[in-house]
Amino acid sequence: NPGYPVLTFGNLVGTTTDNNAALAVSSTSGVFASTGVWNKVAGWLVLNLTSSVSTWQTYNFSIAVTNQAVGQIAPNVSISVSRLTQVLPSVTMGYQGMDSSTVWMGLNGALHAPYEGQAMYIRSVGFLPGTLVTQSSPYPCDQANTILVSALINTPLLAACASSLTIMGLTGTTSSSISAMLSSPLSNSSAVSWTQSSGQVSFNTNPVSGSTADSFGIYLNMSFVVSNRAYGQSAPNITLTITHGAGTGTWIQTPLTPLASSAMYLVASSVAVRMSQSSPYPCDANVIVIELYSSAPFFTACSPRIFISGLTGTVSDSTLNPAGQVNLLYTTPSTGLASPTPWDIVAGSLNLNVTADLGLNVSFQLQVRNPATPQAP
Repeated sequence: NPGYPVLTFGNLVGTTTDNNAALAVSSTSGVFASTGVWNKVAGWLVLNLTSSVSTWQTYNFSIAVTNQAVGQIAPNVSISVSRLTQVLPSVTMGYQGMDSSTVWMGLNGALHAPYEGQAMYIRSVGFLPGTLVTQSSPYPCDQANTILVSALINTPLLAACASSLTIMGLTGTTSSSISAMLSSPLSNSSAVSWTQSSGQVSFNTNPVSGSTADSFGIYLNMSFVVSNRAYGQSAPNITLTITHGAGTGTWIQTPLTPLASSAMYLVASSVAVRMSQSSPYPCDANVIVIELYSSAPFFTACSPRIFISGLTGTVSDSTLNPAGQVNLLYTTPSTGLASPTPWDIVAGSLNLNVTADLGLNVSFQLQVRNPATPQAP
């Protein structure tokens, strides 16, 4: 209408909405045209008034645009009015929340700070505190170490932007492949790939289109099982990278407390030994008690062996050691050790194979015959 002023909103940049000579305008005030002229590059919206407006009165309208795929700070959006006796110059506009009111929080839960209410502020994708990568076992040779990834993302992963999640630094495994278990809202486990040498898990996420990130974000959870190598290592730094459209966010996890929960921290293997006997008497049947206190369980996957030497001075006894085999009397555990070779009575040595996974503390007994003559330990 040539009799009413024309509003021009400038610098609404950062959208992917193409130029449109009739962009839909929504309003219940009855003073705005139902469409406006939109220019994508300049971020202009030219909007006609269709009736008179009063002073000190608030009039609302809205337009729908598609945000670009990368974050940006809010541009300085301006408004100018034409067709007045005196043309008003362009002025910077206000935004929801700039008056420190909390009303805007109830209007849009996706906004978690006042500055996010500014037109065309676009949040950069990233991680929030609470992002963790942990493990179930710090022990070398454990074939069932569950790695749990809990990534707290500050934006929903919408279908309009391709997304991927990468975890790097999970080194120290012997796993050539993994099978990931995903938790809602993720589901496409076939999109997970694994590179053993760099300890990298890559995952092209399926869109999480039904979720809205609030100030607490959204969790992306996955778990998978790896086999730990045979020796200890320090906890590596774990790097998580999320991409969403053209945006990228990174999170670096340093060793956690307690250290054992840090992904791919493996304890150094060490064993303390305590030995005792039941009889110091010549010619007596003597039970040698051997107790092992290990920093890591004995896993058969690494073929552990126990070698005993220096138990010299015993005499042959076919009753206690039939066919030259040592008489093993188990206490803890009841099974899991076997002697593949005869007891060497001269050297006082014995090889024992671990035939079942054993815990941190292992205790067993050997029954031998003491010599007839005294000897020092």
